[in-house]
Amino acid sequence: MRLAPLRGCFRRRDAVSSVSVKGTCKLCNSLRELRHSHIMPDFYIRSLEALKKTGSRGVAQPHSFVGIARPDCKDGWRQRGHWEKQLGWKEWLLCDDCEKRFGAHESKVVKFLYGNARTPLKKQTLGALAGSLPAGAPPEFLEICDVQIDYRELKLFQMSLLWRAGVAKGEFFQNVELGEKHERKLRQLLVKDDPGSERDYPCGMFDLRSNQVDFEGFWQEPTSCHDEDQGQRLYNIIIGGYAFMYSVSSHSPSQSVLTFCAKRNGRMLLPVVKGELFLQRCAMRLRKTGKI
Repeated sequence: MRLAPLRGCFRRRDAVSSVSVKGTCKLCNSLRELRHSHIMPDFYIRSLEALKKTGSRGVAQPHSFVGIARPDCKDGWRQRGHWEKQLGWKEWLLCDDCEKRFGAHESKVVKFLYGNARTPLKKQTLGALAGSLPAGAPPEFLEICDVQIDYRELKLFQMSLLWRAGVAKGEFFQNVELGEKHERKLRQLLVKDDPGSERDYPCGMFDLRSNQVDFEGFWQEPTSCHDEDQGQRLYNIIIGGYAFMYSVSSHSPSQSVLTFCAKRNGRMLLPVVKGELFLQRCAMRLRKTGKI
């Protein structure tokens, strides 16, 4: 099992041995005992584990294979509890109550997207074909499915991914800069378990498919680009076989994102796309904005 290639190299963080520390919870703003929170949900990591013997007594411990696309950083199996801190995937972020709040949404969404078999993750077949592709559809589109959803649970899950990436300090999440206004508004919605309207931080989902790549096990650090035409920022989080594309704006959200976002009527149009071509087009968009 392989943890997908991570672009870039990351600073080592100080090791910590305690289970919790005292501090202000980033979500509820209360002074509480903080948990060493995963920035991305733990179920993504646990689905890619293998037991490896370590130490002088050869005790089997859970490991993940971490690949980093930099010559000065070595790929290899890394023990759970260490590499997440080193790469900025864990930090003292949430109190226990807020961890449970996010966990409740995650448990429902993971079952919806992947069913009951969690190790390794395997995407469910969602929805039914929504007809033929419209004229002018992007070349990476294979089909579009009409999916029945739980708007509240899915939207809160999507918003929590964006907010956590935005408040995280690790370099893996350095491209997500929400700004004080959007970070505060997202936090207020999440702390009230309010998914907001369809136009509040809409997220279009794309189902990545390939005959060569196991996209359920592919992770990439979040990327962002500025849409000059519509005066907004687009963020892209790719994890667990899906691309989550967010429109963050004080004005009208991106129409392309609105088309494929979760709707209050309990429906969502889900494009099934050629994964490699989708990533290539994302990279082209970043090149145009000078990000890579």
